[in-house]
Amino acid sequence: MRSWKIILITGGLMVLLGAAALLIALWNNVDTVWQQETAAAQYALDHTPIDRIDGHDRFTANGVQEVFTGTDAFGRRWYVFVTVAADAGENAFTAQFVRADGLLGEQDIVQRAAKSHLRAISGHIGYVSPQSDTAFHSDSGVVWEVEALNAQGQRLYLYYDARTGGLLWTSGPLQGEDPAALWKEVLST
Repeated sequence: MRSWKIILITGGLMVLLGAAALLIALWNNVDTVWQQETAAAQYALDHTPIDRIDGHDRFTANGVQEVFTGTDAFGRRWYVFVTVAADAGENAFTAQFVRADGLLGEQDIVQRAAKSHLRAISGHIGYVSPQSDTAFHSDSGVVWEVEALNAQGQRLYLYYDARTGGLLWTSGPLQGEDPAALWKEVLST
């Protein structure tokens, strides 16, 4: 009887210690992400026109960007795109900022995807340098990434110019479209 008590208590302690170790590991991982987001938010406040952050998102199509929306001292809305600088160390950031005036909102872009018989899952705004060699090059530099499902349930990614709403790139043909016609449309914009 005594050996069962020892085995049961020892097994319970092992499970408890394993759960504590897992919790600590998860917390350290989440804490690192939070520290980077906090540092990027402070950088946005210190180096861009915004003095109040209203929202946060993450754009991952052209490297990881922390995207903040906010207002300046005059109440004008801005998008701020903060990226970790590749050549300047872990804590050095670069920021691009664009006034929200004249940019299409997420609902406008989602409606454009719906016209192509797609069900939008998510939309993220991001900055792509006009000098970039990426396929979804935009003259304004600001693009909307829409993750959507087609009628067959296949996942597609579409990239729209945030200023004009023009389709820049898609990961596959839209319903009823010939892939060659799709690329003609994309390349003509």
